[in-house]
Amino acid sequence: MLLIAFENKLSSKWKLDYNAGAQQEVFSTEWVWLANGSLHYHICDPPELFLEYYAQYGVGKSGHNNIGGGWAYQPGNHVQIYLSGGASVAYHEPNQFVAGGIAFRLP
Repeated sequence: MLLIAFENKLSSKWKLDYNAGAQQEVFSTEWVWLANGSLHYHICDPPELFLEYYAQYGVGKSGHNNIGGGWAYQPGNHVQIYLSGGASVAYHEPNQFVAGGIAFRLP
């Protein structure tokens, strides 16, 4: 997998994250392209809301496009709690998802 990621702080309340790259499929030799972007709004410090778009494109195939949104709370520098949900867009097999978790940053 090869991925390049960026973050732009648009103001004290708004942040834009985006990345793009390529990865080899898990059970084949086929490679796909990835694109992701998310717009974050800090309600107050530390909770934030976010909207996200992410997609996967295969050579000669239509893309898998998804949109979602969620809530993230970072109580300290090394822990973040999040909830998110979303759905596929303009794809012949609709898919909805809900996710949640805790992320830990290693020092």
